[in-house]
Amino acid sequence: MNVVVGLTKLNDHTGSESYCLELVKALRAAGHEVEVFALYGSSELEAELEQLGASLCVFPRRLRLRPDRVVCMHPLATALLLRRVGREVPALALVHGVIAGEAPVSAPRIDRWVAVSPYVADHLAENERLQWEDVRVVPNGIDLARFAAPEVQSGSERVRVLWASTYLPLRRKALEALAAAVIERPGTELTVVTDLLPTGILPEHDRIRVVPKEQDVVGLIRDHDVVAGLGPGRILLEALAMNRAALCLNIDGKAVYLDRENLERVEFYREDWGGPVAPLLDPAEVLANANRRRLAEERYDAAVNVARVVREIEQLRRRTWSPRRYRLVTLRRLPWLVWNLALVPWLKVSGRSLARPPALAGGGR
Repeated sequence: MNVVVGLTKLNDHTGSESYCLELVKALRAAGHEVEVFALYGSSELEAELEQLGASLCVFPRRLRLRPDRVVCMHPLATALLLRRVGREVPALALVHGVIAGEAPVSAPRIDRWVAVSPYVADHLAENERLQWEDVRVVPNGIDLARFAAPEVQSGSERVRVLWASTYLPLRRKALEALAAAVIERPGTELTVVTDLLPTGILPEHDRIRVVPKEQDVVGLIRDHDVVAGLGPGRILLEALAMNRAALCLNIDGKAVYLDRENLERVEFYREDWGGPVAPLLDPAEVLANANRRRLAEERYDAAVNVARVVREIEQLRRRTWSPRRYRLVTLRRLPWLVWNLALVPWLKVSGRSLARPPALAGGGR
């Protein structure tokens, strides 16, 4: 079977791109031919795909494969890819979040949606008005072999905190609350990865440092005691797998550590749960919330979850009809799609992922 996977970009290792690579590996292991369609990419990621036995098609090049199945991520990439594919080809959409950069489009052409959490599935049904029977929930998948570290045996008086998420305006209050908490607690350090980070958003302080974005986040997680992020994003799941305390913030800047009991609640990161951040950075509190790799093993194993997505792709059939309201899913986003399409040539000329606007960026950790 020939499978084409479409997403906004393949030039880095953010959340969607890491998911894409895991999916490519699983599809290749199942014996399928794979091509990735992206609006822009990089020679490094193209070489990584080639090592997996797949290829990269960067817009506006033509596809190499004649697809039997299409897998879509992100609205503009979805709309452009489906225009190149016959209407008889079944299409599955992967949805990682509820922001504009993850919104569904071309709904009459999509035969099934896979949401990475019940929260995202609820959003698709209640806000986007998709039919429940068209949506499946398959949790995110983490490469447990890659994201591995021994259990933490003792705490440290100097707590090292990591923020490695792509900057989005939605995450601003959470990052500011985290920085304020670090300043409030002596002996605490904050490392922020400069991924679309606006100038002046962080206070100047000798315990706050900004570092360039690295291709491999494993070393960064290993060097810190706490990994923080808005909502239960991929970076926090990777932290769980590495036995680091995973500090989940909501949009009000309140926080709680991820554990088995609160996973469903923290999905609603727009709601007012959690408490002040500073007390959570106490060394004893950090140690008490480390060593939860078992949770990642039970719930977020890529070998299990991505295999479920592969089965969905293999079993996918073209729908015979779709509700009329599905046409509105794309129509109401046409201005956004046209604007982002106009930006693509500029992004290709600039050649810098840091120059891309947050609206066009898909996912992020």
